Amino acid sequence: VCGRACRELPSYLMNEAYIITSISVRAATLDPHHFPEIRKLPSESAELTVTDATELSALINAGSHPHGTKVNVKCNVEHGYVPGKGSIEERGREETFMCDRGIYSDLPIRCHSPCGKLPPFTPHPELYRLRPIPNGTVDDPRNTWHGAQIEVKCDKAQGAVGISEGFDGAVTVCTNGTWTPFPPLVKCEIPCKTYVPPEGMVVVSKPTPKAPVPHGTQIVVRCLTEKGYYNNTGSGEQSTVMCSNGEYTTSGLFCHRQCKDLQTVLDPVRYNYRIVESLDDIDNQTACSGHSVDVFRQAETREAQLALSAYPRHGSCVKFGCRTSFSPDVAPHFWRRMSCGRPSKGPDGWKTDNFGTPDCDALRCVDGYWTPPAFQCVATCSDPFEHRQPPHGVVLVNVRETKETYSNGDTIKVTCQVADNPFESFTAISPDPPGKVQTLTCTDGAFPHVSIQCRKRCLPYHSPYGQEGHVISHTKAHVPPTVNVDQIGLEYIDNPRKMQSALDGVIEHFSHGSRRYITCAAEWSDPDWHASTGDVVACQDGKWTRQEIKCRRQCKSTAFYPLDSTYYRVTYLGHEHVDESYHRTIPSTSEAEAPLYPPTP
Repeated sequence: VCGRACRELPSYLMNEAYIITSISVRAATLDPHHFPEIRKLPSESAELTVTDATELSALINAGSHPHGTKVNVKCNVEHGYVPGKGSIEERGREETFMCDRGIYSDLPIRCHSPCGKLPPFTPHPELYRLRPIPNGTVDDPRNTWHGAQIEVKCDKAQGAVGISEGFDGAVTVCTNGTWTPFPPLVKCEIPCKTYVPPEGMVVVSKPTPKAPVPHGTQIVVRCLTEKGYYNNTGSGEQSTVMCSNGEYTTSGLFCHRQCKDLQTVLDPVRYNYRIVESLDDIDNQTACSGHSVDVFRQAETREAQLALSAYPRHGSCVKFGCRTSFSPDVAPHFWRRMSCGRPSKGPDGWKTDNFGTPDCDALRCVDGYWTPPAFQCVATCSDPFEHRQPPHGVVLVNVRETKETYSNGDTIKVTCQVADNPFESFTAISPDPPGKVQTLTCTDGAFPHVSIQCRKRCLPYHSPYGQEGHVISHTKAHVPPTVNVDQIGLEYIDNPRKMQSALDGVIEHFSHGSRRYITCAAEWSDPDWHASTGDVVACQDGKWTRQEIKCRRQCKSTAFYPLDSTYYRVTYLGHEHVDESYHRTIPSTSEAEAPLYPPTP
């Protein structure tokens, strides 16, 4: 049969959706050199069905095909392309079309594209539950082919509900590469609980929506100004929150409690402050930065223009310092934040605002509380010895360091007066050591009391009744002295340079409170001294106390002259009961030979 040849195969067969399994051609139209199989055919009019991949590829890419050529086609199921409705029965289907007098017949099979995995549902894919029909999983590639159906429902386990009450779900179908409809005709949302405004905020909307609050519900709120809460951004009196899938959006309000007026908190005598209204008021651009100020501003650059809150609301900032005659109790280099004065008024601008010092701290209102100051303001001190002399014997360690006014923490050191002559010097008395140096510290306007007590040293002791007959020691009588301290003192007075070292070893025995123990020497006694022990004198602020014992030389006789009692009446005027062997005041005649005045008192 003669007929016109057809052009190349249709272009839609050349993509991956179709697979040409074989081509049948009359033997007379083929070249035996390329298709040697035709020699085995009974006649030239017989058909040769080509399935060899190489020979088949040559025929598929041929520029024309003779009349009567038959082409067998199936869908590329391995790549997800299926015929018809994509049923299991149809997936292996194979169809034939032919060249008929220059025109290809219609292909009875159409291969549909797969849809791929169902796209996620935005914005909350976790609210949807997917189930392929009739069974399987959404991850199975076969459930993404043309004709696949997926049931979409709201996941009640997540608390999701459809936008229409009682709406159970919907089905989406893969249609030649597209899920239809998509998104499916179901929208899942999570309702909200009853809105509880944060601290400092109140709901304006009436009535207040009760749970469950539908997704998208808007609620108007404002700051609770009647209890001192204000919006520190300074913009808008009201704002709106909205239920969004179980969560409420944040409002544009930042409600914070305002602080107390510093006039009611600070001692106006000691403290001073000035409100910072703009960056032009401060020389430290970051002094008022931090959590207390508007969160939307940037304090790092001058162009940012600080959005400071109105005083005394949250975010407001003040310069905090001491008034005149008061100063901080902490050194400025530990806390210095800014100058107390306005930068436009120069370095001495702080004086015009009644600040006592040029350095100020920054106090910020944070949720109803002022940030704690870095210091306390304390009074300055005047010279404690300006109008009165130091206590007796007390002198300043360094007179050149005195000044009219002392800041809190300044010190003055005092000690006992030291003269070139050690016997003219003063020493501290107990409980302080002799060389005590007391430090007086200015504390909130006053120096402490001078507790050190100074007393003058005494000269070497010399008995007013003469040294002869008196035994003088710096130790008690029953403890013999190893050195004569007073003799060393006298020798020092005569030759200070030579005796300096020796005096240094005994100088403590000339201080206030030092003692001298005095007894009579052998063959010396005091008939008026009735004590069983010797006398004691003490150094009292540069002077020795009065010596009571006065030793006189005894008579050398061992017994008084024997006198006739008929003519003489003898009365003993010496010590009574000086010794246990003498008990009578007036000896009898028979005992006239006994000594009436013992040699040792």
